[in-house]
Amino acid sequence: MGPCSKIKPTAKCVPLSDGSGVVVRREIPADNSCLFNSIGYVMHKSKTRAPHLRNVVARQVAGDRTTYSDAFLGMSNEAYCSWIRQPFNWGGGIELSILAQAYSMEIAAWNIESCKEHVFGEESGYTRQAMVIYNGVHYDALAVAASPRANPEEDETNFDPRSKRGKMILAAARKLTTLAHKESAFHSANKKPPASSSATQNGTAKSSGSKATDAKPAADGASTSSAATTNAAAKSARPSAVTRRVPRAAASAAASAAAASDAAAAAATAAAASKLSCGDCGEVLCGSAAAAEHAKATGHQSFVEVAA
Repeated sequence: MGPCSKIKPTAKCVPLSDGSGVVVRREIPADNSCLFNSIGYVMHKSKTRAPHLRNVVARQVAGDRTTYSDAFLGMSNEAYCSWIRQPFNWGGGIELSILAQAYSMEIAAWNIESCKEHVFGEESGYTRQAMVIYNGVHYDALAVAASPRANPEEDETNFDPRSKRGKMILAAARKLTTLAHKESAFHSANKKPPASSSATQNGTAKSSGSKATDAKPAADGASTSSAATTNAAAKSARPSAVTRRVPRAAASAAASAAAASDAAAAAATAAAASKLSCGDCGEVLCGSAAAAEHAKATGHQSFVEVAA
């Protein structure tokens, strides 16, 4: 057995089964370009390749309008090319598939939530594979090192996944992902609102004597504003008690119907504005319509809401 055989597996470092090395998680800055810089690390040992790789993706999309149609992208081809070049926009499954093609190499994206990997370029006959790991909102790089404290410059960042050593590397990566899952690394999509926020909402609801629909938190600031506008408009359209007397039962029914309408409008606005992350490939999509198009194009069915 090799020198790493007695190292205890953790969510950041797992030894290969023969002890000849370890699979390590190389952290990438959370700067909205973590996917691109993770790929930059496993391809070039660089954490600053994002601008170049965004351009690689944009050129590929611009040159193949048939594959990358408006329906597939969720926006026009031109708008996407401009959008992906911006440093504050996230990458996901589309970008990983393009980069796998650009480097003629499989890219395995390990999902901490599901403990499974999605291999981009798997059917293209590539003989080498690189690995990244993500938790729904952030990507890091995975590499093979001689030891936990080895110089990152000496990392092995791609390998033959079908060789004996490659299978040991994949087994260690799977173990690392499972340990990360157990440590609850994937939590952002299921964060609960702070207790103080809930108390404030409840207090507001009680003091105003309003229905539960008025006390529900919206998905984000835009949704809150939209819901408030809808409520205000609905209230202004209702007849006042001074100008028109309505029997108590009828007034109650009208109020219930109006509240239901307000809730439906707020829910629709929130659904359209929310960001959803594909649990299979990590693609971040704007709204349920884009998620439906992504599911139709890829067959992926698992989506989680990204925390605002």
